[in-house]
Amino acid sequence: ATEVHIQLNRNESELTLMIEDDGKGFDVNILKTSSGNGWHNINSRLEILNAKIEIDSHAGKGTVVFIESPLTSNS
Repeated sequence: ATEVHIQLNRNESELTLMIEDDGKGFDVNILKTSSGNGWHNINSRLEILNAKIEIDSHAGKGTVVFIESPLTSNS
């Protein structure tokens, strides 16, 4: 990637993170069947936060990662 844009937003009820790049992209389906520790660790941390992740990536078109996490009263 030659450019990466990172956007972090907070409102009353949630925190959102969007990371977008203009890199090579990849097949997102590979993640769904991955047994690697990295992807497993990311998902376990998101689960602890009750967060959701969406990844949009296509070969030659870069990647967008969007994470939403609800805020608790202690956040």
